[in-house]
Amino acid sequence: MTGGTRGIGRATVEAFLAAGARVAVNGSSAASVAAALEGLRERERAVAAAGDLGEVAGCRRVVEGRRRRSAGWTCW
Repeated sequence: MTGGTRGIGRATVEAFLAAGARVAVNGSSAASVAAALEGLRERERAVAAAGDLGEVAGCRRVVEGRRRRSAGWTCW
């Protein structure tokens, strides 16, 4: 979930988790994503997907990394 560490993105992550989804949480830094995951009640179904999506290379790294490790995930 793009921007899943705060605000509307964070609320969307929580809503998907509450509905039973498995979610990859994106934020620009590993630290912000780790902090966001710590605060989730249902974090066993959430994984980190840190990276700067403002650059094409960053988008590719995040998507390829999640694709390799996220078979069966609902939202990433």
